[in-house]
Amino acid sequence: MNLPRALTLIPFAFGAVSCTWLAEPKLLNERQTLDFTGISKLEVVGIAGNFSVKRGQTGLLTGQGVGRVSLNWQREGTTLRVSSSGDTNCYPCTVDIEVQVVQPLELALNASNGNVTVTDAATNAELKSGNGSIRISGATNVTAKTGNGEIYAAKVNGKINLSSNNGKITLENAELPVASQNSINTKLGDIRINGLKTANGFVITGNSSRPVFALSDFELKTTTNTFIATRAGANPTILNLETNNGTIHINP
Repeated sequence: MNLPRALTLIPFAFGAVSCTWLAEPKLLNERQTLDFTGISKLEVVGIAGNFSVKRGQTGLLTGQGVGRVSLNWQREGTTLRVSSSGDTNCYPCTVDIEVQVVQPLELALNASNGNVTVTDAATNAELKSGNGSIRISGATNVTAKTGNGEIYAAKVNGKINLSSNNGKITLENAELPVASQNSINTKLGDIRINGLKTANGFVITGNSSRPVFALSDFELKTTTNTFIATRAGANPTILNLETNNGTIHINP
């Protein structure tokens, strides 16, 4: 697996020279065992399609695609890079990619148009989608950004930075590091937080004058357009919440 590998499948039924606007059958169905020995980081990037990374007993790469597409993977040092590509004149051209890892890795997933899902497979995670939802469960530091879609993050034990242009953002069962800077923002959608912890001091700010705030041991102050909730203590953790069109809910 030290050498780059590429797999390209050719249309088989229509004798077409190039992709057309006509519907095409699934042309790529790849299942490949992977060796993650010495791998600490996984990068996935590609054309339209859903990306999924989960933890399992063996390393495995699965790709399913439509159109004249290819799936590629290669190792560079301690990084495994997985990518998909397709004919630029083809519609539709999509590749769904699923990677099963044997231990949590640093993740960098960048989907141009599709959902991103990570399940108990990440240490640090940087997740992006141009148009799709993002779901991650089980990680340390998480950065997630989507142009259009919801974000759901759970079982996080580290810093967070969650951003959506259009979608609800939910954070559950998170413990933020002492003195860390964290943010959640969406231009259109609610922000919902359940089960939030940090040691020492804690300051939560937001651009809502009427948040649903149910945490104890905080002093809550509101103004016309903002709120600040403070829990006394040294080296306070900061969490900033912003939504242009939605409500903010913070529950134990």
